[in-house]
Amino acid sequence: MKFLAAAVFAASLAICASSVKAEVTETTTTTTTVESAAAPGLVLPGGVSYNIVNPATGVIVGPYTVGTTIASGNYIIEQNTGRVLATTDASGRLVAFSSVPSVLPQRFLVVGGQMVYFSDDYAYRRAQLDQKINDEYAAGRLTHNQAKVLHEKLGYVANLECKRKGDLSYSKSTIREIERKFADVQSLMAHDVAETNSRKARIGLRVD
Repeated sequence: MKFLAAAVFAASLAICASSVKAEVTETTTTTTTVESAAAPGLVLPGGVSYNIVNPATGVIVGPYTVGTTIASGNYIIEQNTGRVLATTDASGRLVAFSSVPSVLPQRFLVVGGQMVYFSDDYAYRRAQLDQKINDEYAAGRLTHNQAKVLHEKLGYVANLECKRKGDLSYSKSTIREIERKFADVQSLMAHDVAETNSRKARIGLRVD
């Protein structure tokens, strides 16, 4: 399934590259490796306010108190500056980053062990849905064909994202169509997941 998602994502970038200026494409998505340095047990200095951030959503989970254990994979940032300081390992211990941006961006996802940043809201939302489709497929709540159709529909959104005007904005009709297709993907995915769960329940399989 990963190769399918990657192929759709690569194809969407190729489509945009042909109709959007190179400099625009370059500023849309930036990838930074987040492999952590071998320094578990990092201790942050006191006297500074910190927040815990969920990297999958960019949502602040809550304040961090030095010395407490938090869920694996979360990030610790300085409250005042937004600067990313550390992540956590499987035991909840702090681990320093080997490569990380100085300030947490507004839109980012962790994909395949990398933080992918998006300056465009539509590209970010599309990536979120793409990841959600992969997660549902991996959990057995979507079939291969269902996931394939959903990825294809996201590809249509990518095509529409290329229809920018001279000032790089979107027309009202393009915005309406993009929003409609996002809603279509979300609605169809919810229907497919419900259908799969119902089918499992009928034959006595566990439904998560």
